[in-house]
Amino acid sequence: MEFVIILAVIIVLLLILGVNVYVIIQGLLWLMEVILIGMTLFFLLSIILLLLGKWQDAAFLRVEKEGSFGHAVYRLGDAEHRNLYPAEGFLQNLIYRKTSVRVRFWEHGRLHALFDRYSILIAALGLPLSAAGAVLLGMFLLWM
Repeated sequence: MEFVIILAVIIVLLLILGVNVYVIIQGLLWLMEVILIGMTLFFLLSIILLLLGKWQDAAFLRVEKEGSFGHAVYRLGDAEHRNLYPAEGFLQNLIYRKTSVRVRFWEHGRLHALFDRYSILIAALGLPLSAAGAVLLGMFLLWM
């Protein structure tokens, strides 16, 4: 939310300084392109971690709220690990059940990433959609 407010203040200041509206819109589109490229890289990293990870049995414990997003917490062996992606806010009692589930877990030293089946679905859909969006917006920006 703060990002939107800061962006609105910057746009108003640019309009007061007499910057052309076309240039402001083009700058916003380039900002969207950078965000889409960042999303694509994040999903690509997630897919790589998914491929490097191993299937393990885990037990769902709880959804841990942190700020405005919560994370599903699973028990693997003796340790508790949070899901890499935020927990679903809609229908949590249907999605997260206190049963044993199969998760994909990657660990390297102190770094680790846990993916449940919903995270795998999000990564699998997010990579091609964000990449397609970045390519299409990039083509549009180069055409402008």
